[in-house]
Amino acid sequence: MKKYLLFGNRIVASFFILTTLSVVFFPQTNYIRDIQDYLVHFMLMLILSGIIGLIIGNRTVLFTSFGCAGILALFLKNASNDNLKNPTINQQIKVSIAHINLAAVSDVENFWNILKDSTIDAVIVYEYTPDWDKVLKVISKNYKPYYSTYTKDDVYGKAIFSAYPILNTDTILYDKNPNLQCLISKNSAEFNILSTYITPSLSTSSSNTSSQELSTIANHLIYKQSHTIVSGEFNQVYWSFDVMNFRTKTNLQNSRRSINPSSLKMPYQHIFYSHDLECTMFEDLFENKTTDIGCKGTYQIKDTYI
Repeated sequence: MKKYLLFGNRIVASFFILTTLSVVFFPQTNYIRDIQDYLVHFMLMLILSGIIGLIIGNRTVLFTSFGCAGILALFLKNASNDNLKNPTINQQIKVSIAHINLAAVSDVENFWNILKDSTIDAVIVYEYTPDWDKVLKVISKNYKPYYSTYTKDDVYGKAIFSAYPILNTDTILYDKNPNLQCLISKNSAEFNILSTYITPSLSTSSSNTSSQELSTIANHLIYKQSHTIVSGEFNQVYWSFDVMNFRTKTNLQNSRRSINPSSLKMPYQHIFYSHDLECTMFEDLFENKTTDIGCKGTYQIKDTYI
């Protein structure tokens, strides 16, 4: 009996090790794409397994579980914001961005409050249809009078409403997917803001499409590194291979420091920013405790870049 238990422990330990190494070194495999949303939960399961191994005195389970959990923790932390706490507020110019998916909005009054909020400099909205276009341009004129829109009847419509002048706009196209870019002038500083919607990776074909879309944006942003903020519906977790590869190419930082592991639904809305900026605040936006409609962040220019 003891022999069978030892064999079983080795099988479990081998599964933990192979899965962990695959996540870190072979993230493009179909198997990893299927489970990547649940890596945080897998890490918590490893920690629980290690605690059980400690209680029952099983060294194989103990060391394998804690070792793999440690590797995954480092991997996930490397994909998130580097800072363990928010940077100190300086005296430089700051910009506050809100990211809203209009398809998730059911409480319109709550959305109006976000649009009217004077502490938010720019509101980026997604799934911007002609119906929303008629309403938002009227309501926003007293609060965010400057705007750039790309209206469509599908998920690719988007718009940027700003409290400060928009100096110019650009549209980066991949196939029929537009990515909207604006240069916003606040006081003496200019901020390059890009909004994107990445095709969900639901199949091999759509995965290739999303990779190409991210590559197209990355190639464009390589030449626009100053005061750059990229906000988007990436439809992937921020530790996915494609998103991490996108950040490596563009040298952008992640605004997120952590996620809520109590939910199986991981956030797909992300805001990335260039290294001459600092994220002083980032949070998800909810209509209620369960309905996530977007996120917002505040970014200041680093003292060392003045």
